Amino acid sequence: MSQQVKAITEDDLIEYILRHLYSNLDKNELHLERDILAPAQVQLDERQLEHVREILMSTQLVKASVGFGKNGFVYLTGTGIQVMKQYKSYHNFLQATQGFTAQQTLQAAAPAHTPEEKPASDQPHVNYDDMAH
Repeated sequence: MSQQVKAITEDDLIEYILRHLYSNLDKNELHLERDILAPAQVQLDERQLEHVREILMSTQLVKASVGFGKNGFVYLTGTGIQVMKQYKSYHNFLQATQGFTAQQTLQAAAPAHTPEEKPASDQPHVNYDDMAH
C-alpha cells in the first residue's frame, strides 16, 4: 500500500504556523521544528526550513526569539495577533488584502496605539510589537 503525500504550498504552511502560534498564545514562544512542524509531520530539509523562516520573518507577523537557548523559537508579533483576530486566517488576510502592498496592509492591521498608551508626543518611542523574551 502506498502512502499519498499531500503537496502543500508556502501559504498553507504559513497558515498552519500562524494558526498554531495563535492558538497557543498562552505560551510566549514555540520552537518552529519541534513544537509546530514535527507534530504535523511536516518534514523539511535545512534549506527549506531556512526558506520558511525567512518568509515568516518577512511577513512581520512572526519574529524569532533572541537569547541564550532561544534558537529556533518563534512568536507572533502584536501585528500578527491583530491580523489573526481580525481575519481569522492567513488565507483570509491574503484575500482581503489583494491589491494592497504588504506594508499598507500591515499598517492598516496594526493598532495605532493601545488604550493605555499616551499619544506619541507625550512619551518616548516604544516598540509595542515585540513581546519581552
